[in-house]
Amino acid sequence: MTITTVDQQTGLTAAFTGSGISISSFTGDWTLKLNVSSYVPPTGATTASPFRLEFDDTVTTFASASMAGPTFSTAGAFGPSYDKVKSWRKQDFPDLRMGVNNAQLRLALTDIPSGNGGITYRAWLET
Repeated sequence: MTITTVDQQTGLTAAFTGSGISISSFTGDWTLKLNVSSYVPPTGATTASPFRLEFDDTVTTFASASMAGPTFSTAGAFGPSYDKVKSWRKQDFPDLRMGVNNAQLRLALTDIPSGNGGITYRAWLET
């Protein structure tokens, strides 16, 4: 098994879009994994204050021709002892453009409540 980092462990308090990695050489089976090790909603926010992480792929540029892939969203505070790990396999997203010429994949934190809360996550690809 080969592990390829999609996003290093990142701690954020606002929306963020990671850099794209090449996925054109990945053929065959794959598993995309996302680990959210902690999430703290902003002070005063309801416990139902959700966040959303989204994988996008493209074969040209993310600005003009990206497609949404796997998405993860949950709410409520949690820490490292209750971390969340989500995985998606090739059969879950057969149209994710793995192995396609010039294809790239990135992870974006597309929604997080504003304020003094924060989230820590990382993502990787197993082939």
